[in-house]
Amino acid sequence: MRLPTFAIIFKQFIRVGGALVYHSMMNNIRVAVIGAGKQGIKIIEYLHKLKVLEAVCDSNINLKEKIVKDYGVKYYCSHKDLLSEYRTDGQALDLCVIATPASTHYNIAIVNALNI
Repeated sequence: MRLPTFAIIFKQFIRVGGALVYHSMMNNIRVAVIGAGKQGIKIIEYLHKLKVLEAVCDSNINLKEKIVKDYGVKYYCSHKDLLSEYRTDGQALDLCVIATPASTHYNIAIVNALNI
């Protein structure tokens, strides 16, 4: 399988975006993807193949039916809803991939992290 540019496997580690995860932990982690555009959908497909995809968030409501049907995951239209649900359900996410335009990363990552 040809790996997408955002995912590189080293012997026992996998790098997804900026996160380095020990490969033996892959079956136990829960990952969400914020953004289901061109790059986001590639990340979603890859994480689905690894069986670690938990949820997808995108403001485009028209994608909901396809994402839920194709990947069998929860779908959110707001990253705030996604993050708040996983903060309160006792099953926190292990990794959240931000696959949105770069100008939105600060608001999604930093501002929301301060509200944990």
